[in-house]
Parts: sequence; structure tokens; C-alpha cells
Amino acid sequence: IAAWCALKGLDVTLQDREMKYIEPALKRAASLFKRKLKKPAAVAAAKARLRADVEGEGVKRADVVIEAIFEDRDAKRALFENLKADLADHAIVATNTSAIPLGELSDVFDDPNRLIGLHFFNPVAKMPLVEVVSDTNTESNRIKDGSSFATQIGKFAVPVTSTPGFLVNRVLVPYMYKAMTMHRDGIPKEALDKAAVQFGMPMGPVELVDTVGLDVGLSVIDTLLGEAAGEDRKVLESMVESGKKGKKTGEGFYKWEKGKPVRDSEAHTGHDLEKLARDLIQPYLDDCLACL
Repeated sequence: IAAWCALKGLDVTLQDREMKYIEPALKRAASLFKRKLKKPAAVAAAKARLRADVEGEGVKRADVVIEAIFEDRDAKRALFENLKADLADHAIVATNTSAIPLGELSDVFDDPNRLIGLHFFNPVAKMPLVEVVSDTNTESNRIKDGSSFATQIGKFAVPVTSTPGFLVNRVLVPYMYKAMTMHRDGIPKEALDKAAVQFGMPMGPVELVDTVGLDVGLSVIDTLLGEAAGEDRKVLESMVESGKKGKKTGEGFYKWEKGKPVRDSEAHTGHDLEKLARDLIQPYLDDCLACL
């Protein structure tokens, strides 16, 4: 998110607990700038706009502050508690949570109505959507400002209300959960992914879970499904505890090499891909209708 904003011409400071956590982000940003901007002068200018800021000094002069730490209510609340004294009155304050309702975070502030959600999707450089999340009492100007900010950095702003999962995860989780259930029942992950792609999805649901991150998926499933997730939640939890978090760790449901999942090219043989696609897509459609 920080790299994308710098790419689009904004001055950005990036804070984390220690410099060692920021350095990989700066390295990825340099690669993004080189790929997108190409000209050395433009790349250098973009690098200059993105600065490491372990102490968080940039918060005091920021027009937009986006929290994008891991999906944990208490951790997010503690971060906002530390930030709030330094925030400018006019600043947009946003969380990048993928599923936590704003009301469970916003009461940290003296004015809870100032917190909005700006939920980006991975990979940020490719995904055009940003959910602009509001609660029942959120000031309308804050939502307009959040939408304007998303538009300014070249994203498509979709205003949504702060119900669990918002819009995208609300409809995606039942789809991904269905895939995990079918996989646990013996359907090869390659067959499920091939069926979904053949149907028209840009990637299959199992590859999607790995790309999002199994730790993020576990948190979202807890928020949306709770105890109803049953055995599939236990499978995810066990994988996360063993360090298998998906693409970012090199292994999840797939092993990943050079950013690509390693597939068994014959695993889908003998499976009715059209039927698998129908079984996968039906929960997705059901929840789209529920949201409407």
C-alpha cells in the first residue's frame, strides 16, 4: 500500500516495530517502481517519496494514516491508542482490516466516527478495488474523503457498510470454505482450481487461499463463521501453527517456487470439472444475493 501510494506521487512514511521489518518492503517497492516507471529519474523520485519511519514521526503531519498490521483486534486497538495523540484533526484515519467491524476498533478514539476502513486487496499493484468501509455513525465527509483518496491513487472505491466481511470477503469466504471442505473430502486441489478457472475465475479458490495467506484466512473465517467452521478451521490452524501460511512462506496447500504454485498436472484427471465448478460457485452466488 505504501509503495503504491508513493508510485502515484504521494509522500509516504512507513512505520513498523523495527527497521528489519521495513527493509523488505522498501526492496519490493524498488522493484515495483522499476517495473512501472522504468526511467531512472522517475524511479529515484519515487524511492525518495517512500521513507522508513520506525519512530512514527510522519503521523503528526500525515493527511492519511492507514493501519495495515495483522488481523488482531487487540493489536489494532493498541496501535490506534498509541497513534491518536499525534493525529491531525483533518487526517483520514483508516484500518485495512479485511473483516473486523469498525465498531470493535473505533471506540479507542475520542470521536469514534472518524475511523473508516480502506480495505485493499492482494496484490495491491494489480487489484483495482478498495472497499471504503463506514459504520452507522461514520461522518459522511470521512467516507467521501476516503473514496477520493482511493480514486486519487488510481483505485476503484466501493463504499460498503461495516458488516462482518464487508462485501468481498462476505461473498468469497463461503466460496473458499466450500473448496476447503471439498478438498478435505478427497477432491484434489488442482481439480478444484482448474474447475474454477475454467468457469472464468482469474485463479482457483485453493490458490487464492494460499495467496491471501492462511493466517489471514483463518482470522476471516473466525470472524464470519465462528464455531461453524468446524474441522476446516482446525486444518487451517494446524497449518498456520506449523509455519505453512501460503505463498508468503513458500508453502500452504501448495508448495510455491518463484512465486508460482507447484501443481500435479494430472491430479484433475477423471473429475467432472463442470460439476465441480457448479458446486463451488453456488455458495458464492447465494451470498451475492444475500448481500443484494
